[in-house]
Amino acid sequence: LEFRRVLFRSFFLYGGEFYQSSPETFELWSYDAIYGNWTVVNPDSTQADIERSSYGAGTVAEDIAKGFWYGGWLSNATIPAWGAPSFALSNFLEYDMVQNSWTNNSGPDSTGRAEGVMEYIPASDGGMLVYFGGLQDQYGNGSSLVPQPMNVSFAERTLLPRTDLCSKSSYTTS
Repeated sequence: LEFRRVLFRSFFLYGGEFYQSSPETFELWSYDAIYGNWTVVNPDSTQADIERSSYGAGTVAEDIAKGFWYGGWLSNATIPAWGAPSFALSNFLEYDMVQNSWTNNSGPDSTGRAEGVMEYIPASDGGMLVYFGGLQDQYGNGSSLVPQPMNVSFAERTLLPRTDLCSKSSYTTS
């Protein structure tokens, strides 16, 4: 449980946009709440293919020391020398805070999503992630955005996806 002592006093910063300046290459930052200082987390080789996105859905599973990020926008405010129109990602990132390693997975489908909410629920063998709300990028190029459907009751607002972290299975509810 040594990781809990260190990690529970730390905040990790992933994602976001640069305002009125050019974006820098992605670095993961950590803030130590005890000592009040920011530091760049020494990257391992799994970070090489990770890019910064903005307005994705992020959450932390403290009991397993992992952070998760789904979707978000790639744009000239997030990626250095971006030269293309903004679009929403369908990727699902997992950051292991103990191993300092990244996993870049595909999402439950190829539809880009942004501006939704994701929560971790400590249920099942390994916990569940629930995503809802936000926008869908229908054609993957930012040209046609529609709201993420929410045609379920408030208690089951889990249209996309419910992901069981042990089985790596995604579920939808309608």
